[in-house]
Amino acid sequence: MDSLNFEFIKQLDHGSNKQQFATLNKTQDILNYETEYELTFVDILGLSKAVEIVSEFYDVKSVVIAKGNQVTGVALGTDLDEALKKAVDCNPVDSLSGVVAFSETLDKKVAMQLNAGHLVVAPEFDSDAKAVLEKNSVRYVKLNTPLNEVKNFKTEEVIVTPFGTLVQDVDKTELGKDNFKIVTKTKPTVEQIEDSVFAWKVAKYVKSNGVVIAKNFKTLAIA
Repeated sequence: MDSLNFEFIKQLDHGSNKQQFATLNKTQDILNYETEYELTFVDILGLSKAVEIVSEFYDVKSVVIAKGNQVTGVALGTDLDEALKKAVDCNPVDSLSGVVAFSETLDKKVAMQLNAGHLVVAPEFDSDAKAVLEKNSVRYVKLNTPLNEVKNFKTEEVIVTPFGTLVQDVDKTELGKDNFKIVTKTKPTVEQIEDSVFAWKVAKYVKSNGVVIAKNFKTLAIA
């Protein structure tokens, strides 16, 4: 990276805390989305984290719950209703609020499980789901950029520190059950391998040296 050119988009109400000044800027192409609601600094952090993770599972029914820059639950299911219940079960207390990202169109049944503390993002919302969300004062964001293209919108990570500005490539490596080594004497089951791949995809978005424990396509612990 030679330089960062900031294109001002708008001033936010505040930063992480009410006493902090904050703005939203553009340094590269950004995702195409629609919302009628004002997004806060923390909303945008949570949206970014949740959408990046759910994009890893764009071709299955998946749900990601995030608060700020922290992931609280990730799960796959036979439908979005099951995936949401599994994701909430990962951390029932923290899941009462925050960003909830879905990989597919949100319907009324799922919308009824969300509350005013949530900010919901999905590729589409059916009319009944919108009616429920609006009645219950649940903010929502429609993501127009296809989930399988989300990875193309982030090429570098930049962290400003008192010692200098750190820049690194985004981790875009792919892991499948056929391209990693088994180093234990006991061979894992197919289910254990699939859960390991699932956990690894989530771990890419957790802080350095993070730990993700998962079973049955559901995170049990994230640290």
